Amino acid sequence: ISEKFGVSVATLIQNAGRVVAEELAKRAKPSDGLILLFAGKGNNGGDAKIAAAELEKKGYTCKLVSAGEVIASVGEAIPKTVWIIDGILGTGIAGKVRDWPAEAIAFLNQSGKKILSIDIPSGLSTDKGVPFGNAVKADVTVCLGGVKLGCFLHPGCEVAGEVVNREIGI
Repeated sequence: ISEKFGVSVATLIQNAGRVVAEELAKRAKPSDGLILLFAGKGNNGGDAKIAAAELEKKGYTCKLVSAGEVIASVGEAIPKTVWIIDGILGTGIAGKVRDWPAEAIAFLNQSGKKILSIDIPSGLSTDKGVPFGNAVKADVTVCLGGVKLGCFLHPGCEVAGEVVNREIGI
């Protein structure tokens, strides 16, 4: 829809990645440690990739984990990690979370690290606040272009953490 108004999806992803990086930078310094970013196949994954690039420009050390990568191989990075950015799934999911996204969500929830979710905690219904199987338990959710009702309805409110709304040009 945004393209009807002259704002391309690519621009929205660039803007989203930039604001996610800005929000993370409010909570951690480059010297604090590693930022681990999980990028799914959709637009939230694109947001995470842009956020990684933006954070690296600011001096942060980042490790990007893309959809399909073996998650067990990321384990050695956990001791150095200070924040994890969740860009696994976005608002377009329907049905139970399976395969790599389900494994990634479980890994994030068991990591013991602070988590910043992009737009909505991965695995959470945007409008009903119920998990599609399992959802990321975020410390911060950066909603893009408007807050998501699922972050405020039970049980979604228990996994959304602090909810921040940022405009990206929608």
